[in-house]
Amino acid sequence: MNSYVESLFKDAGLVELVSIRNGLVQAGLFDDRIAFAKEVQRIGVRGNVYTTLNAPRLSGAANRVNSAHRLRDSDMAWRARLLFDFDPVRPKGEPATEDEVASARDAASTLESFLRSMGWPRPLSVNRRPKLTPHRRAKLTPLLSD
Repeated sequence: MNSYVESLFKDAGLVELVSIRNGLVQAGLFDDRIAFAKEVQRIGVRGNVYTTLNAPRLSGAANRVNSAHRLRDSDMAWRARLLFDFDPVRPKGEPATEDEVASARDAASTLESFLRSMGWPRPLSVNRRPKLTPHRRAKLTPLLSD
């Protein structure tokens, strides 16, 4: 299992896995890393597959994706990750231009330099074109309610 997933389980305890494919939403809560890895392999990477970035306040986990119910902010105990999204603003369905991607990378680099100068550790980065979305480990409590 990769270090990002390992650190997410370590920081959050429970991890929500969400799959959205052809309009069908399925979600599940995991406390078992092996069951999580098997479920990720089962559902594959078709469609939109992601985990939540925060620690659920719920207890118990089905350890499988089997529900259309996704967790809400009010279901979270604390923020386990801070996400900085540098995806360029543009109309829905329109891909970013090379210049927009370059500008997003420059902005992310500027933030990285500033945070490093303040003593922050390196981010856990998810770098997909056109998104550049570094994640920072955190434990910020409590979350505001809806």
